[in-house]
Amino acid sequence: EAGFIVYAGSRTPEKFETAHPNLHPIKLDLTSFEDIKEQVDRIYQAHNRLDIVINNAGYGLVSTVEDATEKQMKDQFDVNLFGTFRVSKAVIPLMRKQKSGVIINVSSFLGKVALPLLSFYSASKFAMEGMTDALRYELKGFNIRVHSVMPGFFKTNFTGEDLVTNQDTF
Repeated sequence: EAGFIVYAGSRTPEKFETAHPNLHPIKLDLTSFEDIKEQVDRIYQAHNRLDIVINNAGYGLVSTVEDATEKQMKDQFDVNLFGTFRVSKAVIPLMRKQKSGVIINVSSFLGKVALPLLSFYSASKFAMEGMTDALRYELKGFNIRVHSVMPGFFKTNFTGEDLVTNQDTF
């Protein structure tokens, strides 16, 4: 409504229920740096600017440590942490070039306090907090601000569609 042009990366952009002319849902695979870089470059070329990036993707694995598979452990970190690293890696050179930008990483209060059965989710969010702090210092001299937001529980698709429960745990 304020005139900003927003690109919303998603595995399922067809689920967006808005037809606002300034909102552009795009398909984005956070496990592929090449896909991320291609989309970021396309957006940058269209506007010659990239002001704010919000890393908001994630899912949670509900499992005991002993029941989690190697794939589940790696998938948890691949999306929650490495996906954020990949997006940041793609946008930082462009923000350095324009000498400004903001990167906001949506973490969780579970990045400060761990809960049972959410070991891997909490660990990925603890790591995101460390990444955010390090990037904040790395990019300060380039007028690029880096922040994290650590929300608590609230009703979203996260606890429905995006929460993965290891059936061996229950």
